[in-house]
Order: sequence, then structure tokens, then C-alpha cells
Amino acid sequence: LELSELQLPKLYESFEVVGELSEKVKKELGINNKVKIIAGGGDQAVGAVGVGVVKEGVLSVALGTSGVVFANSSKYFA
Repeated sequence: LELSELQLPKLYESFEVVGELSEKVKKELGINNKVKIIAGGGDQAVGAVGVGVVKEGVLSVALGTSGVVFANSSKYFA
């Protein structure tokens, strides 16, 4: 594709801290503590976000060697 390394995003290890939540967002969410932004995430959870499971009423089902269902809700279910 004749891409140079300069055209690609920086890569991080999954455990690396890549930033902090901004003061504006912390205020909006009512958070006072320092919140670190981490580069990684589990493959199924990140995939669910990738297909749009970011608002209530949306869910994804991934079937393979295991079965995983992700849904978004404003309520906590135990």
C-alpha cells in the first residue's frame, strides 16, 4: 500500500495509560478523582462497542467457541 510509519497511529500495550479524563468531562459526570484512560480492552467488549452497543436497547451476540451477549442499559442488573 506504500504507507509510511508516519501515516499510522501510535500503538500502545493494552495496559498503558494513554491519557486522563478532561476536567470538563469529569465535571459533567460528577467525578472529582483523577481518571486514567487505558489503551486496552477485552476483545468481545471492544467488539461490542465497535458494532454500536453504546446506547440503551442495542445488543450484540458473538458465537464461536464461546457465546457472549453484550447489551447496554442505564440500570444495573445483578
